[in-house]
Amino acid sequence: MRTNMNALQAAALERVFAGMLRPAGLDPDGEGLYGANLHVDGGPDGLVWWYDDEPLSANGTLDGKGHGLVWLRRVGTVAGPTAV
Repeated sequence: MRTNMNALQAAALERVFAGMLRPAGLDPDGEGLYGANLHVDGGPDGLVWWYDDEPLSANGTLDGKGHGLVWLRRVGTVAGPTAV
């Protein structure tokens, strides 16, 4: 993954992986920001990201300060959004 993410966004996204995505069963290899299933669009002022894996996916937004929303999706189910 290559994007122009700032340090606050990167730290927030790592916290999302550690506290929410891995416990839910995503990112089992612990690759986090470097995982092939993570996609990011935007930059240091604001970005959207998504992590695709079956049967669970995650989406989120982060502003320049690392604040945003995260939501998890299972086939036929939506959980969230949750503020981070």
